This record gives sequence, structure tokens and C-alpha cells, in this order.
Amino acid sequence: MEGLIKGLAKAAIDALDGGDDEAPRRQRPAEDGEEEGREDRDRSTWAEVVSDKKGGEPEEERRGSRPSRQGEGWERADGRKQQQQQHTSAHGGGQSQYEGDDRRDGGSRLPQQQAPANWSQQQSEAWNAYKRPPSEQEYSEDAGRIHQGLNLEPTREELNSLSEACGRLWELDMNRLVPGKDYRIDCGEGKKVYQKDDMAYGNLFSWLGDDVFTKPTYSRFCALLDNYNPHQGYKEVVTQQEKHEEVAFIEEIARTAPIKYLHQYLVMKGVASQDYDDFKTMLSSLWFNLYGRCGNSSCSSAFEHVFVGEIKGERQGENEVSGFHNWIQFYLEEAKGNVDYKGYIFPRRRGESPDSETQLLTVQFEWHGVLKSVSSSLIGVSPEFELALYTLCFYMGGEDNRVNIGPYTVNVKCYRMVDLLRVYLEDESWERADGRKQQQHGGGQSQHEGDDRRGGGSRLPQQQAPANRRQQQVYFCSAEGEETDDGGWETVGEKKKHGRPQQSEAWNAYKRPPSEQEYSEDAGRIHQGLNLEPTREELNSLSEACSRLWELDMNRLVPGKDYRIDCGEGKKVYQKDDMAYGNLFSWLGDDVFTKPTYSRFYVLLDNYNPHQGYKEVVTQQEKHEEVAFIEEIARTVPIKYLHQYLVMKGVASQDYDDFKTMLSSLWFNLYGRCGNSSCSSAFEHVFVGEIKGERQGENEVSGFHNWIQFYLEEAKGNVDYKGYIFPRRRGESPDSETQLLTVQFEWHGVLKSVSSSLIGVSPEFELALYTLCFYIGGEDNRVNIGPYTVNVKCYRMGNNKIGSAFPIAEN
Repeated sequence: MEGLIKGLAKAAIDALDGGDDEAPRRQRPAEDGEEEGREDRDRSTWAEVVSDKKGGEPEEERRGSRPSRQGEGWERADGRKQQQQQHTSAHGGGQSQYEGDDRRDGGSRLPQQQAPANWSQQQSEAWNAYKRPPSEQEYSEDAGRIHQGLNLEPTREELNSLSEACGRLWELDMNRLVPGKDYRIDCGEGKKVYQKDDMAYGNLFSWLGDDVFTKPTYSRFCALLDNYNPHQGYKEVVTQQEKHEEVAFIEEIARTAPIKYLHQYLVMKGVASQDYDDFKTMLSSLWFNLYGRCGNSSCSSAFEHVFVGEIKGERQGENEVSGFHNWIQFYLEEAKGNVDYKGYIFPRRRGESPDSETQLLTVQFEWHGVLKSVSSSLIGVSPEFELALYTLCFYMGGEDNRVNIGPYTVNVKCYRMVDLLRVYLEDESWERADGRKQQQHGGGQSQHEGDDRRGGGSRLPQQQAPANRRQQQVYFCSAEGEETDDGGWETVGEKKKHGRPQQSEAWNAYKRPPSEQEYSEDAGRIHQGLNLEPTREELNSLSEACSRLWELDMNRLVPGKDYRIDCGEGKKVYQKDDMAYGNLFSWLGDDVFTKPTYSRFYVLLDNYNPHQGYKEVVTQQEKHEEVAFIEEIARTVPIKYLHQYLVMKGVASQDYDDFKTMLSSLWFNLYGRCGNSSCSSAFEHVFVGEIKGERQGENEVSGFHNWIQFYLEEAKGNVDYKGYIFPRRRGESPDSETQLLTVQFEWHGVLKSVSSSLIGVSPEFELALYTLCFYIGGEDNRVNIGPYTVNVKCYRMGNNKIGSAFPIAEN
């Protein structure tokens, strides 16, 4: 499949999980006949499952002994920390501890993992047989022969709907375990993502049936789990025996119904070859070929990241668990004492907590003492089902894939890597499943907590890219064009930068000079006959003019259709208690950032240092972005109406280019605050926000009145929504349809006691509204916009600069 993006999927639920870097792998001396290494291969990444229950319900070290087939079931007698003090290794030797001793590859081994109590000390002949060449091994009978008459051909509905296809995969998972019969879990107590208290008294898994690891696909899956060094950044070495295990695992699952259905689906979609051997090779390459993370080649794979997990940041001293979305690995590592279960993450809707029957779970845990703040996994599903699900979503879907599997509505997240560059594809819409503090780790994260900046300030904690960005075949470049492969947010000079979601050619085009870029068609041509000339009433009434702007906002989003908010509980301004159970924004439509003015507005938001008082440095690329944004919105109806209004009032030039220059100067020209020059602008203050008072030790959020910035920062975990401010009149509390909201929140831990924003309006409408009030009105402008009576506050810096602008609800 030359030319087809290789890659793979990392699974985790809605939320937010680690986009990742690279990982090391434990090396061992090669046995006779074993390969000492493997050539570097391209490999792509990960899949993440993001979920909700259907109908709104929420949701190493090297080889140790493997599970045996003896006993009545696998029972955990005590707490999660239980370990077997001694066990025989898989190779028949006694236990040896590797606590910090040197590795040949420069890393250090984790403490020796212990086998759970119910593992046999001796491998059966079946286990030993896995070491032999795949052609000499025995496999299960083909599912087509066992289940004669089973129809595995995708229906027309399934071919037209990824969700229908995933639902069919769930039905075909004949090896899925039954809660209470095959295993038992105890979810313990719930918590929010940012809470670190241990809310689980014991283990998540309290019992596992004795016959689980007699299932061929389960046992072969287990044989793979110890083939990797869990630390990112160290080159993996694949022995001949491990290669045998990989090929044999693919051969085994290729005989199951989910994989056979996957093959037929991909063939009918023109993605896979009709030849089944070619298809098996494709699966093997997708999941087991090595690729690089953290700038190191051949140190990771899709299988390792998704199913085994990796610990990144060891070299920087700031460890974090990345990947690790498989329940079998969780059970085994918990049984060894390597995993410490901390409790489940609260679902979005109250009263819908998980129980022992839940098969889709979002949890918090530590692995080898390193925290995984939030991780989602499907519980009890078979290895062949998970691999088929993520492969299907990888090839047929995008970054976000909202599908139904069994009783659950989930978002299967698929992040891609191509030639060491991540490719993000966005499909469907995405949903935030848990607490507001959850973050997406869209790539290798580097923390900058308090380290010095060239400008004399301190960086904010590293910002994470939200999960909802559509990116196709794109580099991650800094403002100076420096290529980055971590997919995260990077600081360049004095400015906060991130790997920007270059959305196919259109996104990359934003870097070019404005004159070389393509823009939307002019609104006057699209809406021929639309009268944009202000009426006499509008010219005589600022309120009438603002109301007309609202009517002309054709890009305004529709509550419930394009996005969903949950206002939580109300509070008074002086109250500091958190009255919001979760995020303000729980869902945003997949096509929002395909709107040209939205996408061009988006790329401006990372151009500023949020701390007041430090000089801003504007790069040439950022200047291009500013000019191109003005050019794009200048083609919209609200801005054309604004121009005609200001011309008729004698404020603006009739020449449209002069008018665009006027808008650019008004919003993007830098000015001083706090006695420092060139450290702020109208755009930064109103739409992005600033943190003032750092030098005086009394921080406060200033500005920050834009809903898009709020959504994105909340999605990254930088905003903590605290609840809405009670309206002036009793009995008029906001709801999910409200589009003018006064709230309280923290941004990077700094409180904004009260802030008002219009929700769902387009960037062009807000800029036109505040510009109109600035030039025509005063400091207080009581106007009607749609169903709302508001006071648009305009504060000036001197006579010709916007110091701040925001709406306050009057009714």
C-alpha cells in the first residue's frame, strides 16, 4: 500500500490523553539465531477512545512469567500494592532485581516486575511453542469453519457509516468477556481529573476467570506485552523470537470474525488487498513496525504505545505515562504491583457512575510510580476486537470518530504519524467526557513551569493542543519556521508557540504572504441583492445598528446543533467555591474550524505572551496571519455593513483597502500597559486575555472575553470553569441555549472573578460590534443584539486605541 499513510491508533476516551513522544525498550543479549536489531521503519501512531454511554450515559521490564491455566480463577486477596516476592522468569531462571542498574542503551531498568500470584511457575508446551517460527506453530480453527453460515460481508449501511461498522464489530466479538462471570472489577470512588487523592481502596480488578488466558488470542497477546522497554527515547531491539510472536499473533487473530470482517470492509473500500496474506502483512506493519518519538528512531510502535504504554520525560526528570489503553495490560501490571489504581474519573452527567458491569471506563492510576491523570479503556473486550476497531477507525475515519459500540457512544481518537511528523485528521464531532482539568497531549510534551524567559518573565505551564484540530500532512513549525516533531506547544523566543494545526494545504497556506493566499468568495457575490446599506433608523440609533449586525451574522453557531454548553450552578461574584461539575463546553461540531474566519482567528491566538508587561515580538509569519485575517473577515457581511456605516458617519474612508488598514491598526497595533511599551494590543486583551500583576505578586486575569479562546483553553486544561454569575433578575438563570453568559473561571490558576462573553457568535461579528461601539458610542453602550439587551463596555487607551471591549447583560 505504497503512498498510504502508515500509522496507528492510540486509544483513550475523550479526553485527553497523552499525545506522545518516544520510548525506550529494554535490551537483552541476543540468543543464538536471534536478530540483534531491526532496521528503522516508518510507523504511525496511536488511537484513543473517547466516550460516553449511549443515550448520554458516560461513560517491562522484560518477560516475567506468563499466565498459566491452573487454579479456580485469579483472585486478589489484598490491596493493590500486593506483589509476589519471588517468581521464576519466563526463561526458567530465578528472579533478578534491576533497580537502577545501568542499561546497555543508556537507560536504567525499572524494578523487576513480579508475576501475579496465579501465574504458573512453569510455562506449558503451548507457551514454549510461541517461540518457534510461525510456520511451525499451531493455530485455532478458522472462524468461518466454526461458525458456518456466519455472514461477514459489510452491509450497505455499514459501508456508509463508520458507526454502524463499529457496532457490527462489537457484535462479532465472540471472545469478549462477561462482567461478573469472567472477571470482576471494583471501581471505587470517583474524582475529577486534576484531583490527586487516592479514591480507590483496593485494586480495580479483584478477580479474573481461570480460563481467560487459555483463549488463543489472549495468550498470544500476553506474550507480546514484555517485548518493550517502557521508557520512551531508547531504541528498541527486536529479537527473532519476538518477531515470531508478532507474526504468530497476527496469524491467530486473522482467524477471528472481527478481523475477517475488517478485511472485507477495507477491501470493499479499496484500502486493503483482496489477498489475505497481504492484508496480514499490512496489519503487522501498521502495528509492529518501529518508528521514532522524541527525535529518536526505532524506539516506539503503535502496539507498544496503545496497548503496553510508555513512560516519557525520564531524561527531563518530569515523567508521564503515555498511551497504555488496554485492560489486559492493566490487569497484569496491577497484579504485579506495578499499577496503583487511584479511582475513576467522574462522568459528565451526575448519577451515572460506573459499576462492576461497566465495560468502558475512564480512570486515574500510577504505573511504576508515574501518574496517568486520565486514561480510558474498554474492559473485557478481546485483543482482536480492539485491534480491528482502531485499525478500522484509522483507515476509514479521522482524528475524532464518534461511533456506537454496544451500549456505548464513544469517540475513537486516532492520532497519526508520518515520517516522524504527526498527521491529525478530524472527523465527526468531539465530546469532552470528564472534568475540566483534562488535557490533550497532542504530542511530546515539554514542561516549562517557571523557567526563565528571555523577556524576564516566566513561562506558563506547557500548553497542550486540543483534540479537535483537523490537521493533514503537516509539519509542526514554530513562528520562525523551525520544524518540530513533538506536536506540542513550543516556546520560541519570548512568544508562546505551538505545533499549529495546519489543515491540509489551506492551513499551510496561512504561512505565505497574504497576497499569495486564497480567500473566501465575497459575501456580496454570494448573497446577491442583500442590502447592506444602513437605514436612517440605524444611523440614528447605535442599538438598531448593533441589532442589524446580529441579523447579518451568518456564521453564528446554533446552540445544541453546533455546540453544547453546561452552565452548572450559579454563584455571586465574591463567592470562590467551584459551582461547576465539569467543563462549560461539552461538545463542539466538527465543521466549526473549517469555517475560514474561525480558522484564521484560531491561528492568531498563540501569537501572544499572556503575561502583561513583557514586550511582544511580532514575527513576519504572525504579521501575515493578521493581515490575512482582516482580509478574510472583510469579505463577510458584518464587516461590509460596518464599513458602510462608518463611511456614512464620516469615520472611515470610502476606499476599502484603507478601511482594512484602519481595522488592522485598531486591533493589532501594539501599545503599552503597566508602563511598558509594545506589550499589549486590543486583539490580545479582548480576545486572548492577559495575566496582570505578576511582578507585584497579585495576579489577575484581564480581558479574555472570547468564547473560542475559552473553549480551546478549557480543552487544553488551562481554564477551570467555576460556574455562572447569578443574573440580576431572579428566575432567569442561563441554560444550554444561552448565548450571552457571565461566568467565573481560573486561567492557568489565576482567577477571573467575573467575565462576560457572547457564545457561538462569529469572529467577524464580535470585531464589528466592538469596532462600531468604539467609534460611534462611548464607554457605556446600551444596545439590543438579538434577544439580549446588553451594555457594550468600551474602554479607551488614549483617543484612538481600544483598551477593552466586552458585553454586560442588562436583562
